[in-house]
Amino acid sequence: MTPPIRLLHLSDIHFRTGTAWDADPVLRSLASFIGQDVQAGLTPDLIVITGDLAFSGKAGEYALARNWLTQELWRVLTQDPARPLPQDRLLLVPGNHDVDRDAVDFTAEAVQDRLLGGKDQSQIAKVLADKSQRKLLLKRHAPYLKFCKEWLGKTQPLPWWQRTFDIRGQSLHVAGLDSAWMACGDQDRGRLLLGRYQINQTALTKDAEGAHWRLALLHHPWDYLAEFETQEVRQQLYLHRDLVLRGHLHEGEVALVRSPDPQRSCLELAAGCDYESSRYPNAFHWIELHPDPRRVRIRFRCWNKGAWQVDRNQPGCPDGLAEIRLDEPEDPLRGSKTAAIQLVLTIPGDYLAWLRRTYGGIDLLGQDLQQGRSVTLSQVYCPAVTLPATPPERLQTPDRDDTPPTLLLTRLNESSLYCPAPPGAGKSTFCRWAVLQAIPGGEDAHPIPPPEGFQEPVPVDLRRRLPLLVPLREFWRSMDCGHGRRTWSRQELEQALAAWIDRAPADGLAGALFLGHLAAGSAFLLLDGLDEVPVSQARDGTTLYPRALLLSGLADALPHWERTGNRMLLTSRPYGLDDAGLARLGLARAPLEPLPGPLQRLFVERWFHTLAQPSLAAGLSATIAERDDLWPLAENPLLLTALCVIYGNGGRLPEDRYHLYQRLVDNVLYHRYPGDARQREPVKARLEAIAHGMHTGEGLEEDRRAPEPEATTAELERLLRAFARLEPAYEAGRVESPPSSARSS
Repeated sequence: MTPPIRLLHLSDIHFRTGTAWDADPVLRSLASFIGQDVQAGLTPDLIVITGDLAFSGKAGEYALARNWLTQELWRVLTQDPARPLPQDRLLLVPGNHDVDRDAVDFTAEAVQDRLLGGKDQSQIAKVLADKSQRKLLLKRHAPYLKFCKEWLGKTQPLPWWQRTFDIRGQSLHVAGLDSAWMACGDQDRGRLLLGRYQINQTALTKDAEGAHWRLALLHHPWDYLAEFETQEVRQQLYLHRDLVLRGHLHEGEVALVRSPDPQRSCLELAAGCDYESSRYPNAFHWIELHPDPRRVRIRFRCWNKGAWQVDRNQPGCPDGLAEIRLDEPEDPLRGSKTAAIQLVLTIPGDYLAWLRRTYGGIDLLGQDLQQGRSVTLSQVYCPAVTLPATPPERLQTPDRDDTPPTLLLTRLNESSLYCPAPPGAGKSTFCRWAVLQAIPGGEDAHPIPPPEGFQEPVPVDLRRRLPLLVPLREFWRSMDCGHGRRTWSRQELEQALAAWIDRAPADGLAGALFLGHLAAGSAFLLLDGLDEVPVSQARDGTTLYPRALLLSGLADALPHWERTGNRMLLTSRPYGLDDAGLARLGLARAPLEPLPGPLQRLFVERWFHTLAQPSLAAGLSATIAERDDLWPLAENPLLLTALCVIYGNGGRLPEDRYHLYQRLVDNVLYHRYPGDARQREPVKARLEAIAHGMHTGEGLEEDRRAPEPEATTAELERLLRAFARLEPAYEAGRVESPPSSARSS
């Protein structure tokens, strides 16, 4: 058996004169612990440090680093001290802390702004290829490059490089990338560049052809790169490298990017931080490259409670060891003891089957229970209509009949959206439909096709993503809101989503897998019902603010999720998110439009076709067209469904408006609270009290001669409180806050 190539992966050591008193014990112990691993048989072939060797890129910090490397680390890397590891086996790339910010002058900043604004790879290449222009930008690396020269014993003119090693009959090509050549401050995220020129000079060279193993080293994660080059650079490295090693985030990560061609699968590994402080859970890992079968073994180590030790807290790795196959496309998790740590970026078949079972059915306001029918969403669903992303000028004219409809699924296939809509407009139904359409093979033709112009396209972009539908009315109850906290970070939101998944996991899905897709930009996240997350909530004597917490987490996360390529849909009733909140999130607005006439008729036809009552469809459509009191109801999918239910039970609708609305309310409440009249009756009584008050003004200290069609939040609260005084049997408890406005029947 061919022995593996072994790498010691370190990162973010942060040598700094001011913290040497705290760092020295940690780093001496680190070298000693590595020496114990070496004596136990883990002899390294290469030492990889993926950036931030120093703290501020100063010469004195590199003197500390050189002293530690020579006096502490290098002497323990072989079992025989008389045969030390050659110093050229240290592979080093710069991080943002290896940058001397004092060397970044006004001219360099101006060049950087020009490159970022131009978004032109040829201009980036022109600057990097020209020695005089490049020198202006690389002055920030002068102490770092001087350290490299002294360590290697020869000049290293550039901070990016390529090298080939022959280790026990296996060739290893390494591309050392500089993601920090434009780093200059605390606002670097989204403003850094690698450049196609650098990739072509290091990773896509002729020297890399035929290598058994191809590695890329860089410091920053993908969201630190400018948006216009992120996708290209990431794709090139994933396709042409077997491993990508990085640092920066101070947290270890493992993600396997599986390609249809097993020879192009890529494993991305982020090292932990070797020194943040003596109280921080610092970390590093060993990497072993096994050729037959082709696999990578990772040994996790961590600093915990004043000592370095095997990290047994990695999910699914009780022995601190993960092993990942690179050449097994069918089922990369089969037979692995460490499945939880392998973020294999495919969508498991078990999960797709679960999605079909969970979201494919529908209860037609109790109709399926009454007639014993199993009805699927695809049998009755009608396309959702929204506004165009950029409305054409003719939309500003009164005549909109010639404007083609804009389908919500079409817009969602192109970009992330915020979808506001009133109750019953079909927000949750569309979320379920979008999940089903994201599953390959979900485009079966319906026997009753949609009218011309309303045919939904196959959402090709969504079908390469892992969909996750999160009902926010459930999710917020699991949120750790602290003691009245109002702000969350992206990491806290992501961990909360992963924990929610793992609390009751769907078949084939785990929180770690979802986070892996988020990191790779291949997640499709649907957050349904922001309005159902309370603004405030009393819990154990403390007032919590779950909606503010969730919105702050989204505001922090969305720029990162968008840059990495994820897709998101957020729905809410209109009062759930104001204009300022939407601007903070940066999502495009895509409101659900009222159901147009052609889709009303399509829904009615599909409904009665599904129930084997096709003859009733024409009668109901004609009735809706003839009666002025029905068309406003038919524009709302929930109320149109109720009309179908009522019409199907007798072939007519009540002529009296009161009885019609009474039947509608009964059907809607039956759908909302099935099987429990004790829940329905109090709600119905409250609705009657609100309707009475909106008509007469009673409870508002008004004497209205004509009913008001709308009521504000304050008016609804007054009406409910008045009702509570009159009917304590119904209103003995706390009155819930209603929507910001309600329409009278």
